[in-house]
Amino acid sequence: MTPDRQPQTESYAVRAYGAALDDVGIDPLAGPCPDAAARVLAACSAATDAAPLDWQVNRRLQALLEVTIATRGPHWIHSAQCTACGAAMDMPLRLDDFLQAVLPTQTLCRLDDGREVTVAVPTGADQLGWLDDGARAADLLAHLVRPQGPLSDADHAAIEASLEAADPLRTLEIKTECPDCGTGLSLPLDLEMACLALLATRRPELLDDIHLLAMTYHWSEAEIMAIPPDRRAAYLSRIEGAWA
Repeated sequence: MTPDRQPQTESYAVRAYGAALDDVGIDPLAGPCPDAAARVLAACSAATDAAPLDWQVNRRLQALLEVTIATRGPHWIHSAQCTACGAAMDMPLRLDDFLQAVLPTQTLCRLDDGREVTVAVPTGADQLGWLDDGARAADLLAHLVRPQGPLSDADHAAIEASLEAADPLRTLEIKTECPDCGTGLSLPLDLEMACLALLATRRPELLDDIHLLAMTYHWSEAEIMAIPPDRRAAYLSRIEGAWA
């Protein structure tokens, strides 16, 4: 069924990760992906309508993409391996190609008995519930459905397929060809995990910058992080120039 879409008019008002003191304590790879992304967005987005863990997953991904672009720029080299010959491949991608102006908040789904139901796009809190070993996935999925009613295994499969169709970036595949053996490939890409991994590479750089500035100028961590990033970079450039 066709997803029910509404214009996404809200600005996420994001900033780069690593621009504020609190970012030093945020590890983008710590814990489950929904929780890690929510922590980054709680620090780097000025949106105040709800906690990021309660955002629908497509909104969370779009905001995380914007934070990653603000931090690392739009260009990204995705490294993968050919499933046929094992050759390593580097695929240049642009993160801004995945930005969307219109997001679905729910989708329509026709069930096995002919009923048509509305299925809400899940939130990060929903995802964490599904990761709970003691939770029943069927019950957690059912609470997204309106009107509620009995659901068969076939209905669960139809609902999951409907959600995938409404939010294709959650189950993204990159079509390419191996440069070594020529095999056509369809490679899965976890875009949210890729963004978190890119942001995580900034953390050791940030700690190195703080260490170098503190060692040179004897500033505190708080004093260093209060300096705008462009001025911090200017100080670091001068330190490196003095050592050259």
